[in-house]
Amino acid sequence: MVNEKKLGCLLLHGFCGSQREINPLAEALKVNGYQVVTPVLKGHTGLRQDLIGVTHEDWLESAREGLKELRQTCDQVVAIGFSMGGLLAINLAKEYELDGLVTINTPVYIWALRQIGANIWEDIRSRSYCHLQHYITSAHRAPFQAQWQFLLLLWKTKPLLDKLFIPKALVLQTADDPTVKPKSGKYIYQHLNSPGKSLKYYPQGGHLVLLSPSYSQVIKDVENFLVEI
Repeated sequence: MVNEKKLGCLLLHGFCGSQREINPLAEALKVNGYQVVTPVLKGHTGLRQDLIGVTHEDWLESAREGLKELRQTCDQVVAIGFSMGGLLAINLAKEYELDGLVTINTPVYIWALRQIGANIWEDIRSRSYCHLQHYITSAHRAPFQAQWQFLLLLWKTKPLLDKLFIPKALVLQTADDPTVKPKSGKYIYQHLNSPGKSLKYYPQGGHLVLLSPSYSQVIKDVENFLVEI
């Protein structure tokens, strides 16, 4: 499929993340002719100290700058947010007239403790400890102040779902996400003010679904969504 309209896609990465976690989707969309912008959120350099003093308003401003860049050349714009990037995309949909919104493993409820416990138990059984190492690394990646700013953004965004209007929206969520409680997807879908909204759950994929074996199905679903705009 080829993008015959000037439809641009703003892809937003997650908290303490990077463009790497959304690159498979970004590259696939570029191949299909879509203009894609993937801004690096302020402070997300990979260095812990660079997040010190950064606020959620700074992250929103990074997203706004990406949107402005797309609007210079595109007739239509869709915001696609992974994890915290979905919260930023929702804020943009409230501030600006967007043509579509996609959220991927976006939090309303965080830390699926049952899934985390299952993953740690699997580490113990297999003696691989890959999940446990990931959790420890993640816990040390962000200063407390940055974690607080993430929570402020979450609390600020949740009430916006009923207030914004978006013509078409796609909510994607994995059922085995240990970071975002899977019921977050259902909450966003139910409260999102959009006449053309849909919800899809994937049985597997964890949190970083675009880096998992489920990535190809996610990309296919996003591409099908874009064709309808």
